[in-house]
Amino acid sequence: RAQRRQDIKMRDWTAFLDQFLRQTELPVLPDAGQVTHEEALTWANDQYDAFAQRRRLEAEAAAEARYLEDLQTSAKTLEAGRKKLSEGKKRPKKRGDQS
Repeated sequence: RAQRRQDIKMRDWTAFLDQFLRQTELPVLPDAGQVTHEEALTWANDQYDAFAQRRRLEAEAAAEARYLEDLQTSAKTLEAGRKKLSEGKKRPKKRGDQS
């Protein structure tokens, strides 16, 4: 209805939702329930905080893994350069070689 820009009142939406739930054989709540708005917000915020902490820990672990991988790659590159440099010093000079 929103896509067709049809106005809908809250009582119409409640009836539509109740009908949908009955057709899908799901229970329809008889009243507003026992959880207060404040309790629901507290629970939602606690859940988000736990999610954010897990996400932050996962991001830190991924960053540390990338750092270690980069460090190992750099160490290999330096070792290869060091070997190449030491091999260059051990070669005898050729005639006409100025270096």
